[in-house]
Amino acid sequence: MNLHKLNCFLLLLLAACTATKPEDAPAPEPSTAPLAVTVENLVGTAPLTLDTRTYSSPAGESFTVSTFNYYLSNFKLQRADGSEYVVPESYFLVKEERPGSGRPDGKRFVLPDIPVGEYTGISFLIGVDEERNSAGAQSGALSPSNGMFWSWAQGYIFLMMEGNSPQSGDAATRLLSYHIGGVRTPNTLREVAPALPQGTVIRVRGGRTPALQLRTNLLRLFEGPYPVRFGTDFFAVGGPEANRMASNYSGSTQRSVPGRSSMFTIAGVQE
Repeated sequence: MNLHKLNCFLLLLLAACTATKPEDAPAPEPSTAPLAVTVENLVGTAPLTLDTRTYSSPAGESFTVSTFNYYLSNFKLQRADGSEYVVPESYFLVKEERPGSGRPDGKRFVLPDIPVGEYTGISFLIGVDEERNSAGAQSGALSPSNGMFWSWAQGYIFLMMEGNSPQSGDAATRLLSYHIGGVRTPNTLREVAPALPQGTVIRVRGGRTPALQLRTNLLRLFEGPYPVRFGTDFFAVGGPEANRMASNYSGSTQRSVPGRSSMFTIAGVQE
């Protein structure tokens, strides 16, 4: 075989190999994607500002806020067919911080690995579930270093609000101090299920991170089935007083019944 014929043979062989080479298979579509949650703390319709801004309670009593922290956990996403996805290990601490503090405030967090699809509802706990609440000091969002753990009671503070009011029954300090927690009798743990805006769904798709925009109204601590007056209701550390406030802000008087009208509302879902 001369050189010309050899070159032709090689070219034909190369063309045949190229023609029969299988195309690369398309990459599989992701089966899960993240869902972000952003939180905005409000007092009524006004943004929450620590220390420097004075607000009015539903009873018309003035107050300032120095601390506002709370746990959100045990997230669930509901589908139109009635099924739901339970997000594992979902524990988040939201801490209102002073401007310029540089400390993380937990107002944006991510629920990872959500199965792709459309969801028509969401629910979560305000606090830490019974099992983890009684498991002792833990790490991450549940670390005692976050200042939301009662070492003397071996349990978590689900919501903490502190401030001052001229109408406070503590004449010496004018203090307001509410530390809501406890899963024994009474159980202050509450589940809430804020409604999505009409016509809105949570659409989880590969390659995207939708953001659920959650708003928290601090005034709901003071109004509901148990109206709060600072002259007598200026202090709560667990117990019946804390349970009444939990009923106010959750819109439910029972652990087993999700609150539909709570301190939380959903402003929208950004895709």
